[in-house]
Amino acid sequence: MSVTSLGYVVLEATDPSEWKEFAVDLLGLAVESETLDQLRLRMDERTYRLDIRRGDTNRVVALGWEVRGPHELAELTVALEDAGTPVRLGTAEEAR
Repeated sequence: MSVTSLGYVVLEATDPSEWKEFAVDLLGLAVESETLDQLRLRMDERTYRLDIRRGDTNRVVALGWEVRGPHELAELTVALEDAGTPVRLGTAEEAR
């Protein structure tokens, strides 16, 4: 299996704005978009890499991995599911 990089992280946070100072001032990320309920941060040419959404808890909701192609995606899916990790492939609309 060949994961090439971490594509994105979706977090749930009780107060997404608390992430802003940490992510911008300490990590050097740029704010892509911000509302009372969501903060999206970018670090490179991608639209965003970190998506922080208001919720009842502080937790990791989803991780998106980049792979070389469809074969590697299928291998990663099987490996994750075999390890007991649920996998949900995004739609074409979500990918856009």
